[in-house]
Amino acid sequence: MSEDPTAASGTLSLMERHQFAALYAEAQQHRNQLRGSSQLAAFFPPDSQSLPPVLGFGLPHDNRPVPVVTIALNASVGEFSGGHLPIEDDVQAQWVAQANYFANPYEGWWGIAGDMLGAATDGRLTYAGPGPIAAHVDFTGVVTTAGMDTTYDPIKARARAAVRSWLERSLTGTFVQLLSSLVQQNGTKAALVFGFAPAFPGKQDRSGSITLRDTFWGENERVNFVGDGGVAGERRQPTISWGRMTGRSVPENLRRLPFFFVSQGPSSLFSGQRDEVTRVPLRAAAAGLAARLVAALAS
Repeated sequence: MSEDPTAASGTLSLMERHQFAALYAEAQQHRNQLRGSSQLAAFFPPDSQSLPPVLGFGLPHDNRPVPVVTIALNASVGEFSGGHLPIEDDVQAQWVAQANYFANPYEGWWGIAGDMLGAATDGRLTYAGPGPIAAHVDFTGVVTTAGMDTTYDPIKARARAAVRSWLERSLTGTFVQLLSSLVQQNGTKAALVFGFAPAFPGKQDRSGSITLRDTFWGENERVNFVGDGGVAGERRQPTISWGRMTGRSVPENLRRLPFFFVSQGPSSLFSGQRDEVTRVPLRAAAAGLAARLVAALAS
């Protein structure tokens, strides 16, 4: 894989099906290799079904504006068991379904994500419209049988190293290409990350998902984040920050893209109670980013 994520296939346009197919094939191959690793058996039990890769949600087939892209760790198996995405590991079926995803979303997760998106953009954007809409891309397109973060937490150091290698390949193999395309072809002006916040001046440790904290550690030189400022959460409240993407595998347009972070995302509530009260801290944290994010959209 080229160190410049756009060098291998030229300018990537999501309106071109063959480009989606190439990235989908890369994610399929990667998934198959991961499923064959004994170190990763907790993520892919031997009797589990091989799930289609999910490159993104609401990915455009044309050059319509996508002002904001939201980002999280990976898609849930519930997308398939709930009938929100087809179980067929077929590029054409997934090309259509992933583009039109928000016609039938997995409401438990996406309802919370939509609240956070709306708060962070001061009500300017939604996933489904009417009006301006956002798209979503995950750090890895590989879908695990169980929750990725909860499975990662108890595993041993050697297996954790294998997961970090997995995330590094996903980041360089598909993620930066998709996000770079959205910036170039669809005018994306900001990215909003759920479940992770990098260190920033005054707060020297990373916050959020244990998987992502370990992925974006200080010695990761290929794809990483630098926090320029933020507000540390108190008493288990979310931390928010803003910053940029760095690393030798990051194209120039992503180095210039403003990133905004909330250390907790929809998945932090997903295994527990998800009533209106539990959403308040996430919505409030996202609203704390609104002034800066809206300014980025106006620039």
